[in-house]
Amino acid sequence: RAMSSGDPVPFTFRVSHHLQTNLRPGLLRYFEDIHKAAELYVWLSLQSDLFVNADQAEKAKEECRQLIERLLYDRKSSRTLRRFEKEARGKEKKKHKHERRMSRSDMK
Repeated sequence: RAMSSGDPVPFTFRVSHHLQTNLRPGLLRYFEDIHKAAELYVWLSLQSDLFVNADQAEKAKEECRQLIERLLYDRKSSRTLRRFEKEARGKEKKKHKHERRMSRSDMK
């Protein structure tokens, strides 16, 4: 609507407040969508003078990139941690099983 009237089209997404918060995994898609919108806005700003906040869009893109990386790193870290915990439980079970066998053989 703003374009048809010749009014400037502002970039209104703000993501910087998320940089200091705990991130939920469900936010990944949200940040990906904002990143795409910011990328499109920057491209449109090169095509038309109506897109006047390309610097804000660039900043939002960078912040989204950082947040996406953080979310992916956190997801990978939690998977790795769960895998290590599972392996540790498995090793603990084997150790107890071996100790029971040894104690049974000592009784004979």
